[in-house]
Amino acid sequence: MSIIRLEALVLAALAAGASALPAVAQVPVSQAPATGSQYSFYMLRGHDTIIVERVARGPRALVGEFKDPTGSLIRYTVQLDDSALIAHAMLSATPRGASPQVYDFAFVQDTLLITQPARDAATGTPPVRIHAVHGTLLQENPSVAFVEQMLMRARLIGGTATTQVPLLFTLGAAQVTATVAWIGADSATATINGTQMRLAVRNDGSIMGGTIPSQGIVIVRGPGGAPLVSGPAPDYSAPPGAPYTAENVVVHTPQGLRLAGTLTLPAGASASHRVPGVVTITGSGPEDRNSESPALHGWKPFAQIADTLSRRGMAVLRLDDRGVGGSDAAPDSPTGIASDMSAAVAYLRSRPEIDPRRIALLGHSEGGLVAPMVASTDSGIKAVVLMAAPGEPVLALLKFQQAFAIDSMAHLTGDARAAAFAQAKSATDSLVAYSAGFAELVNRDPAPLLRMLRQPVLILQGEKDYQVPRSQAEKVAALIRANGNRDVTVRYFAGLNHLFVPGLDKGYDYNALPSLAVPAVVLGTVADWLAARLR
Repeated sequence: MSIIRLEALVLAALAAGASALPAVAQVPVSQAPATGSQYSFYMLRGHDTIIVERVARGPRALVGEFKDPTGSLIRYTVQLDDSALIAHAMLSATPRGASPQVYDFAFVQDTLLITQPARDAATGTPPVRIHAVHGTLLQENPSVAFVEQMLMRARLIGGTATTQVPLLFTLGAAQVTATVAWIGADSATATINGTQMRLAVRNDGSIMGGTIPSQGIVIVRGPGGAPLVSGPAPDYSAPPGAPYTAENVVVHTPQGLRLAGTLTLPAGASASHRVPGVVTITGSGPEDRNSESPALHGWKPFAQIADTLSRRGMAVLRLDDRGVGGSDAAPDSPTGIASDMSAAVAYLRSRPEIDPRRIALLGHSEGGLVAPMVASTDSGIKAVVLMAAPGEPVLALLKFQQAFAIDSMAHLTGDARAAAFAQAKSATDSLVAYSAGFAELVNRDPAPLLRMLRQPVLILQGEKDYQVPRSQAEKVAALIRANGNRDVTVRYFAGLNHLFVPGLDKGYDYNALPSLAVPAVVLGTVADWLAARLR
């Protein structure tokens, strides 16, 4: 799993010294406990059913399955102990059209061991080891059944008093502390990473329904056996009256992957009236073509950028990441993504409506690392836009992020601070040994590639970015200019964070942001600069 544009929970993991690792299980609900109950949870937004989760619960076991908003089938089988903690879990995720990825989570005292059984047995790869405070409960987002287990744990250890429960999320191994407050005999609130759930409960903590006000979600409990559903299919069509069309396309890579995407074409584009084209490159983690991720719904910067540029006469090709949406699954690494983006450029050049001499790249975060990998070896790329791009190896940025979280967010001092840094280093080293793609990401030095760029480059940087700080924009610009490239423009945006939206001083709590819309000043800066370079 990549690390540059980490969403709220993944960043929290790094702050606590945990490693990022996808977690998921190939266990059918038919293997439910012989005794217990079977039921379903429905997550609704407006008139849409976002998720249906089928659950089977027994005294010592929890089994379930659901489809997440990307269409991946998530299955889990959980072994519970006497204190309502999860002692062992097998989880799998099966992206649409791909094979399942299976992971094993086991607590040994205060250490969580994470393995990928099929691969590790063949390669001899050791488990990833993550230290967790005593009494930590494993969580799988967005499972309601795991939240229910948290309430059961809180009731057991705290009774009716407000209780804090340490959690460790499978996604990114993020460690956070949840707060459960009981309201009378049949209600409770659960606050996780700043997001509050208001829940109707039974005496033992069983969830009967509830809401997530900040996300407009209603939770309904129903009978077992409900058919699984995905959320509504994303709408990538052009808005009514737009002066461009939006076409769903498939890009084929040299490795045989099929990458699904959307090409927006300005009205009038044709073989006799060719237009410039732009390829967008997402940041880290699983993201769709809009750069939206399961960890942060509603942030769709590439949809806004495509709309803005296509209204200005530029075509935009944006793609779902590997294993997301309609794209085939494959190992994730900067080299692999760069190959995908080269295939995207080749696709644009094959379209009769696109001028092959006027193609630009736009990358955000890890995409800002990948874009120079493509442009430095393709002199036909006309221009490059880098948004929050790294100017030094990602490992240095990880250390910056960890220090910011430990010092400025957690305010740790003395032995606790030293232990947190040691824990962070151990977890990072473990994941580097575990994942070749992660190892390539954190160790790749962007400097040689930046020095090779001869194209005009626009560098954008939010001044409230606590993941890729302002100093990185200065490094990137200096490296590109080092070999004589003088068409380098740097723009800083006061008050904007790593997502290029108004930021908060608390750091990485992106779910608490008042708005996830990229301001017009950023969109206009990109459009004006590209229009001038792609004439």
